[in-house]
Amino acid sequence: MLQMVRIGMPCVLNDSDMGRAKHEFSWRPIIFGMHEVTHAPIFSAGSSANQLLPEPLASSRLWLPKLSLSACVLSVFSRNTMGTELSETQRYSHFPSVPACCLIWVLDGEMAILEHGAKAQTGSPRVHLPDQFIFAGPFNQPRVVWNPGDARILVLMLLPDAFHAMTAIESAAYVNRNVPAHEVLGEDWMAMSRAVREAPDDAQRVAIIERFLDPLWARTRPDDSFHGKLLKDWSQGLAIRAATSGFGRSLRQAERRIKQWTGQPMRDLRGAGRLEMAFFETLMAMESGDVNWAEIAIACGYADQAHFCRHTRQLTGFSPEDLQQRILKDEALWFYRLWSGTGLAV
Repeated sequence: MLQMVRIGMPCVLNDSDMGRAKHEFSWRPIIFGMHEVTHAPIFSAGSSANQLLPEPLASSRLWLPKLSLSACVLSVFSRNTMGTELSETQRYSHFPSVPACCLIWVLDGEMAILEHGAKAQTGSPRVHLPDQFIFAGPFNQPRVVWNPGDARILVLMLLPDAFHAMTAIESAAYVNRNVPAHEVLGEDWMAMSRAVREAPDDAQRVAIIERFLDPLWARTRPDDSFHGKLLKDWSQGLAIRAATSGFGRSLRQAERRIKQWTGQPMRDLRGAGRLEMAFFETLMAMESGDVNWAEIAIACGYADQAHFCRHTRQLTGFSPEDLQQRILKDEALWFYRLWSGTGLAV
């Protein structure tokens, strides 16, 4: 069952999220299935920062997993620009590096991905997605997506170790790649994808995904899989599982297991968690009107502000200050605004 709530502050997926430590985030409990977080104001009512936010021009929706899928699904999100008047620059979408495997349904229209490092402008080299149902491996670099006209997409983001457990597919071969899903997935996954495409609305599409994953994940999940809501929590739990699995428990053997399960080295996974933490710290500082980059860098485990700036640019394509300003005014960063509703402290 899908619970629909319009919020701009954080939500809780389950009771195990309560009582987080310093620099982590509070959540509100929900009862039913995947929980939708709508494109609502990022900051609390009355915050002056809300006055700087643009009105969303297109529909963007985010669902977070229920407890039974919280070690498997990172999120589901959708984007619908049908009938929306967007300028050329507003038809770009910026995504950060995310260590997740994604299933992408292009329900209407078409999508193209700019070559890494290309600017979001006319004439930049880009590659159109090869199919209407795409498997995307983990990305360790930022992505810029372009829609030439009206489009509707739905994206399922799976944690890579969970995807490996359910399919035995090693995502290392698909890092920074987009391929037709039928080249990777079995018939059971493809039947699910067809049902998703034929469903009349997003709520029913998410329900189909949930019904498919629930029994599959219950059969294949490792006994010690970790229920983390932040990438930092997940990567720490992954490291513990890798260190205590199998016969060999040396550091090198654990790192090999992590690379096999996720397609990425532990250093990159920890880096992604550190940057996610800095992102939410920045949002809380923006709420209070006092953004101190040096303090945020130290609080999130960076050596210094310069290290934080380099890492932010590497994983998002922007400096911290530029990213902050663009989130406040740029339609093309709708994903960052949508995601920000999942982790602000109460």
